[in-house]
Parts: sequence; structure tokens; C-alpha cells
Amino acid sequence: MKEITAQEIILQRLARNGLTTSFTQPLNCVQALAGIQSQFQQWAEISIMNRCSADITMQDLAELYSQHHIINLWGQRHTLHMYVKEDWNRVSNLYEPVISNKNYANKRFSDDFAYLMAQIADECSKNHLISKATVLAMIEERMQGRYSEQDYFEYIFIALCCLRGIFFGLPEKPYIKTFIGRNRLDIEPWSEDTENATKDLEKSMLLYFQYYGPATLMDFCHWSGLPQSVAKHCLKTVKDKLTTHTYDGREYFTHGDLDSETSNSNVLLLGKFDPLFVSYRHKEWIIPTKLHKQVWRTAGWVEAVIVDGDKAVGTWRHNLKGQKLSLQVNEFTKIKATTRKKVLAKAEKLALFWDKTLDSITFA
Repeated sequence: MKEITAQEIILQRLARNGLTTSFTQPLNCVQALAGIQSQFQQWAEISIMNRCSADITMQDLAELYSQHHIINLWGQRHTLHMYVKEDWNRVSNLYEPVISNKNYANKRFSDDFAYLMAQIADECSKNHLISKATVLAMIEERMQGRYSEQDYFEYIFIALCCLRGIFFGLPEKPYIKTFIGRNRLDIEPWSEDTENATKDLEKSMLLYFQYYGPATLMDFCHWSGLPQSVAKHCLKTVKDKLTTHTYDGREYFTHGDLDSETSNSNVLLLGKFDPLFVSYRHKEWIIPTKLHKQVWRTAGWVEAVIVDGDKAVGTWRHNLKGQKLSLQVNEFTKIKATTRKKVLAKAEKLALFWDKTLDSITFA
């Protein structure tokens, strides 16, 4: 068991997560990170842009969406994520049982779920796609108001349609409007398989500790949304493939050797819901406890963060007016002039990615 320092944890996470050691292209990034949270599509795209060595464009991503190399599914933490299509069965094996086995709307309205899924599967086989508006209309026609808002009927139904391999969401802005039938992809149909589910859990844990480590078991549980009992059992199976470190009385795990050359002198302009800030239970590693509420807000909202080297120095928000982009930076402490210049350069890159012109940045 090896000792590790706080700075080593920060620098290793930045490198492994693709922020200081970049991925070659978007598909590598999305697959390595085992999905990127995308309730708000534009922020998921910024997460990819920040992690790729090439100057990718919105058109590059649009082509990956249209060719269905990147798809939307409900995965870890019951939230919408972008995944590579090859990971669909892995996601289903992990999260379909999580929803199916709980007393959600699918339990209380099981006959209605079965009827509607059969109807939608038939529609997808004929036309290869179905609009979200059509799905909601079919639900309303069948249910006739027999469920309440607290049942989350529509959300659970659509999530299970994805996890049971009926359709996937087409990444769109500002939100998903279209679902595509599985028969549009050259992948095997999904069916529940306990043996495959066990292998996929092990694969997911190894991916997590490879690209998010050093991290604790509780960090993995937070990221994956899986019960601690399940994670503990899996850890026993894969532990001989991991390196164990200790820091501040906790065990941290990595998959693969630590990079002794890791460093960071750059400024990172990370978007909202960035993988770096949604994937750890223990949050004091880069944000002091007194500042947590400025980053992790109510209702699961995670602010956009500026990182300077190995320190988070503030959050930022933006405003769009026509073709002009302006940024407002909320400093944790006074940001030095050299860092402000780097923030400006990153803001100009963001504006170019969004096909806008940077108008101004204010620091407060």
C-alpha cells in the first residue's frame, strides 16, 4: 500500500481524465470516461472539447451523432449520458435491473408498461425512429391521466425503453426530441444476462479507477449510482488488478501505473456538470469545504469551474446575445493577471467552438 499526496491526487485525476493528457478524438474520450453527463447537451460537448487534442468543431460532433457513433441513454445516477454505441449493452446490464427492481412506475403500472413498450417497439421496427412527442402522446392515450407527477411515469418509461434496447436518444439541443430504433445499429439485441452483467460491472470499475483514479470506493459508488454492497463485492474481484494508495486515512485505488511526469501549468475552463466535478463523493480534494456550495448547488446543479494548475480559482457563467459571447467570472480569491490572460485565451477558444465572437469577460 503506497502513500499518496493531495497534489498527486489532483494531478493524476487531471491527467487520467483527459484534461492535461488529451484523448486523440471524441470517441476515445466518451468511451474511456464511460459516458458523459448530458442533460444539457452543450455542456457535455464542452467536456469533450476540453479533453481532445485536436481542434474539434460542433460539426465534427454532429456527424458522430448523425452516424449514431455517440448515443444518449439513461445510465449512472439515473441521469442522461452520452455513450459510444458499443457500450449500450454494458449500460443496460448495469442499470436496467436498478430501475426494474425498484418500486417505480413500472411496478405499479406493469401491464401498461408492457403494452406501450410493445407498441413503441413495433413503431421503431417499421419507421426506425419515433419522436418524443409521439411517445408522450401514446402514453397519454393509454393512461388517460391515471398517473400523477410523483410517479415519474414518462421518465421511467423512456429510461427503460433505452435500457431494454428498444430505442436510444439522438443527441440534440436544447433537449432530446427524437428516439432511434435499435435496428439502426449493427449491435446485438440486449437481453438480461447475469454473467455478462457481472463482467460489465468489473469493466466499469476498472475503467473508473483508470480514468478517474486515484479514487475511493465511495467515489465509485457516487459516480456509478450503484449500491455500496454491490461495489464492495466487485472490488474484491478486481482488487488484484488495482494499485492501492492511502491518503488522510482513506484507501485510494488506481488501475494502471501512476505517471511520474504529471504536472499542470495550464488554465482549464471547465463547463457545467464536468466529469471532474460529478464523479467523486469526497469533494474537498480540489474545492475547500467552505466553497462547496458555490460549485455544487441545490437540485444537483454543478457550476462551471476554472482550474489554474492544481487549484480551482473560481466559477464562470456566460451570456449569449446574438453572435456575441460574454463571460462573468466569480473568483474564489483574486485571480492574478497572468491567469486572467489564460482565461481569456480559453474563452476565445470556447467562442470559436460555439461559432460566436467573444465580447467581454468580467471578474468579480
